[in-house]
Amino acid sequence: MMINVLIVDDDQMILDSTKVFLEANDYQVTIAHDGIEAVELMEKQSFDIAVVDLFMPRSGGIETIAKINNRMPVIAVSGVMKDRLSEKELSHSLQVDQFLPKPFEPHRLITVIDQLLN
Repeated sequence: MMINVLIVDDDQMILDSTKVFLEANDYQVTIAHDGIEAVELMEKQSFDIAVVDLFMPRSGGIETIAKINNRMPVIAVSGVMKDRLSEKELSHSLQVDQFLPKPFEPHRLITVIDQLLN
């Protein structure tokens, strides 16, 4: 069974490159450009895991995470906070399953997804 990943980010290049990489590795990927779109998508279909950028216009990542982290594992990503706290400290403070600093290696994302779902 394919793992269904929801990627939420306002950066189209990140959305496109992450989607292409994950699909090439046999993941099913749906993209959302902000938290509002992500919540609308979740009302229509289910996902196994979400990758959510912390800082986006409209409904940002922190608000989005609060709405979805009881439905599925959440990986938060950001290029802004990586120098302030460790990944583990950020994961705990944000109440997410994992934090990845941007830019992240695509293979690292796959490793984290597989660890969280197994």
